[in-house]
Amino acid sequence: MTGSVAVRLPRHETAMLGRLRCHRGITLHDAGESLWLRVDGEDDRRDRIILALPGDRFRVLPDGQLVRPHQLVPKGRIPEGPWHPLAEWMSVSLAPAGFAGELADRRKLTLVRGGTVRDATLLLTSVHAWRDYAASAPRVRLDPLVFAMNRSGDVIIKGSPLPPLVGTRYVERDGVAVEAGWTWEPALEPIVVAQAFGIEEGDLVLLTRDRGWQHLGAGDFVRATRQAARASFEVADAE
Repeated sequence: MTGSVAVRLPRHETAMLGRLRCHRGITLHDAGESLWLRVDGEDDRRDRIILALPGDRFRVLPDGQLVRPHQLVPKGRIPEGPWHPLAEWMSVSLAPAGFAGELADRRKLTLVRGGTVRDATLLLTSVHAWRDYAASAPRVRLDPLVFAMNRSGDVIIKGSPLPPLVGTRYVERDGVAVEAGWTWEPALEPIVVAQAFGIEEGDLVLLTRDRGWQHLGAGDFVRATRQAARASFEVADAE
């Protein structure tokens, strides 16, 4: 990037910021429903991640006026602040990006084979497989999908129809997901299980056969685009 760039990010997309935590030249202004990023200097890897972020992008003129891409006339000004280094703001405001939460042991629930046959709406696969698929898939196949990534190189894809990739498919009910062909005992209603894990509306808890679990916030997912999939691969490959 040449010069300064500003990005206005919807607050529910804040999970994407974790991928930028270790990069320099980024400051943040918290405007409530949205977050403003100001990006200064050049860093190819950082800038590829910036391009994959959802939200509005602007070129920042020396006097603070904002110009949208492919336009010449300024429209609006960058907020006065306060502005904070991104890493500093995240240290007190956000959990790490990717899969929110850590694997934890839950002894009250046991996964067993069985349950009602339902269509899977979640797929756990590798970031390499996801990157390759997204690079050639038509937009009509990507538009219904969102995805989240963890630092182990795993991607959870959500939507329907799911891509034809090797991986583990999950069935989700009321925010609780188990591997297709499996269910939990005791046979509690999904909403009871969700409440036991303390998840909020829009969140997802992914139960695994080793009695572990992953908690994904609604903001952990991003829209499935070629740029976003490529950026996720580059981040995973660098870590």
